[in-house]
Amino acid sequence: MMSKIDFRLDDLSPADEATTRLGSTIWPNDFELLAQHGDAERSFILAFDTTAIWGHPVGEPNITAFDVIRHWQQGIYTPWATEHATPAFAQKWLIERGCPWQALNIPGHEAADELTVRVENRIHCSGDRHQVLARMAIDGEATQGWTMAVDSRAAELPVRLFLEEIQPNHGTYTLGEGAFPSPEVAREWLEEYPGPLPPAPGDADADAAAERISAALAHSAAATPAIATATASATGPTPLAVPAAVAQQGLRRSM
Repeated sequence: MMSKIDFRLDDLSPADEATTRLGSTIWPNDFELLAQHGDAERSFILAFDTTAIWGHPVGEPNITAFDVIRHWQQGIYTPWATEHATPAFAQKWLIERGCPWQALNIPGHEAADELTVRVENRIHCSGDRHQVLARMAIDGEATQGWTMAVDSRAAELPVRLFLEEIQPNHGTYTLGEGAFPSPEVAREWLEEYPGPLPPAPGDADADAAAERISAALAHSAAATPAIATATASATGPTPLAVPAAVAQQGLRRSM
């Protein structure tokens, strides 16, 4: 059984109105912990939203990433959160905010093949390359999640579909990347599933960059195990950052 998440907010108050609003939409008991990393001042949390399968519309993202900063001297805390349909994009967000990538491995959730590892590394190291258009999590006979995005650096077939399929009986998953000329064609493929994902054009530069960054991160993490302690104002988007192009509901409940 997975553990529930603990934001460790005893004796702390919301830092501002935005934090209060976010806190009023999240119940920690609604989430199951997948991975976490942190210390007394900061926590990076990867979690599964157990309420997403009951959400409307069907297919709400069910993976949530949290970055919680605690200011003990001031007695306040500041959280950030994003929702995703697959762990890879949630991990990317946490890595970019300072979490060591090795800390985000999910127990019992292993890549099934080398292609999955390569695609995952590309996502983790993609920066602002992908503009997310849509995403969906599917629970049922097939446990899947997909993210559709525009690859700003693609010379051809710029719409990319990242599809994760989970094999729960084996504790493994596959993650593929397909390339399409338009969102409409990608959606037609999702509706019909005519065969394997149309392969994305080879991107040796992206794979090489991912390998270099992964190696650098591994070396950095080994040399400096402490997490980053950047101030909240300098670490990125406002609380509950969701790409404007994605029409999804926000987080719920109360922290």
